[in-house]
Amino acid sequence: MTGRVVRSVLILAIGYGVGGPVGLVAAVVAVAVREAARMPVRVLWVGALLAMAAAPLATIAQGLPSTPITGIRLTATHLAANALVIVALILAVHAGIVELTEPASADTAPLIRPPGARRMPRIASAAGDEPGRIEAEAEAEPASREPAPVPQSWPPPEEASDSPAIAPLDDSPPMV
Repeated sequence: MTGRVVRSVLILAIGYGVGGPVGLVAAVVAVAVREAARMPVRVLWVGALLAMAAAPLATIAQGLPSTPITGIRLTATHLAANALVIVALILAVHAGIVELTEPASADTAPLIRPPGARRMPRIASAAGDEPGRIEAEAEAEPASREPAPVPQSWPPPEEASDSPAIAPLDDSPPMV
């Protein structure tokens, strides 16, 4: 329980620090919905992606800037896009903090498995096989394969002694 409270206060503080009042409101809503509904972390990640994807559309809807150089006026006039980016950042921070602080479960499982995660070899059980033997080794090619050639260093040692390792410095004064 204490961990949840500390995590919630941390997310609220980050929300206010990142986005001011808008960030605080986004953090309060995210924390309240996450804690009340116990929604999976992936919902937070998907919400962050959707909010970030909607920000350019909000900028276009509110009108693109007329000058090639944009400044603080763009942020002040395009409040919807600004708010969507703040919401996306708060949701992403919330999801990241939850994944780092909660023990691994189906709720905090990543959306995408790393490549090769299903192809990991299983260690054979001690009940019927040799303990520690890996099934992948049993299916491997026979050991009669030739070893790979050992790469040679470059340049070869006999040529390395004839040439200096560092070219001599000239005695000209430095250019200023």
